[in-house]
Amino acid sequence: ELKYFCKNLDAEIEPYLQELFNKLTILIDRHKSIIVKQEALSALCSVINSGNKFIEGSLFNFLGKCKELIETKTKEDEVMLRANALNCVAEISFVIKLEAFKPYLAYFSEIALKFLQTKIYEFIEGAFSYFGSIAEIMGEAFAENLPILMPISIELLKDESGVNRVKKEEEFGLDSDSDEENEDEDDVNINENFIDSKCSNILAITNFARAC
Repeated sequence: ELKYFCKNLDAEIEPYLQELFNKLTILIDRHKSIIVKQEALSALCSVINSGNKFIEGSLFNFLGKCKELIETKTKEDEVMLRANALNCVAEISFVIKLEAFKPYLAYFSEIALKFLQTKIYEFIEGAFSYFGSIAEIMGEAFAENLPILMPISIELLKDESGVNRVKKEEEFGLDSDSDEENEDEDDVNINENFIDSKCSNILAITNFARAC
């Protein structure tokens, strides 16, 4: 994947970052496939994460595209696209630093907070990724957000809605186990996006602690 390519090559990839950035933004803007847009956004996050100043001037323009994607009316196949767009905003904020990001801070923070209040795991993951990055660039000033964010974070850590227990068919016999023992043997299906949202939540809390 391109993200590992960018991560592992470091300085060797720097001459190609601007061209990669341009190609990916064209795909995001023009391609009709939602899946292609999602993958391009994910790859773009890796390019931005390189922190190369050569592409920094392009980042401000792309924030407008992220805003447009996030404001898309939610359809099932566009959920991940919108979440990835917020992830991209998080990466951009980390690269351009707080002073440059301040004009966008209130808008995207409000969007991220709304995402946390949904039952959509992809949105929750993207929102925690965003707030984790914002905590890093704001430092101690981020503490004013904790009275709002921490209760939500703790409640979501307790949430088990992504865990689905499937009862096995009971077998009757003289040596059959008790109901309680059978419960322990039930199959458990866990939503992958649910797990990702939990991980993002924990990482965000770690960033909150470091910042504040």
